[in-house]
Amino acid sequence: MAHSFISIKKFAEEPYSNVLGYPNATNRQIKSRIAELEKLKIK
Repeated sequence: MAHSFISIKKFAEEPYSNVLGYPNATNRQIKSRIAELEKLKIK
């Protein structure tokens, strides 16, 4: 199976935002979670 990676910035788009914001998150909350991941050096 080939591995592929996406940029953390793509997490703001669907369908990734649905997973990151599960069960129900606003755009602001999703952006906050992405910022937190970036602080943890997750790219």
